[in-house]
Amino acid sequence: MYVVKSRDELSDHDSIRSLPACNGYDEAFFEKNYLLLVLLGEGSGSVRHQVQSVEQTADKKLAVSISRIVPEVGTCDMAQWHIIVELGKEYMLQSPDEAQIFLDYFENKEANEI
Repeated sequence: MYVVKSRDELSDHDSIRSLPACNGYDEAFFEKNYLLLVLLGEGSGSVRHQVQSVEQTADKKLAVSISRIVPEVGTCDMAQWHIIVELGKEYMLQSPDEAQIFLDYFENKEANEI
């Protein structure tokens, strides 16, 4: 579990798992919106990601398409990526089972070429 609070609100126990990227969100944002956090693990820290689309399907599931941008030469370090997707509450999920994450693979492409 990850704690989405500002650093000032965290105890020493929580700070290890906090997501500093979420510090910019305030109560006004969460009145009409929420965050979907997608955690991806990669065998190389050189692999990047870009959210391509977010759509609600006919059966009310959320379909999130994410591109994997894989360079020709990568590093040998493993990496975890936390992708934050801002969504309006009209897309609110009742359970994680209602989200479908699709990863598309793009080799040797830059994010701005997709």
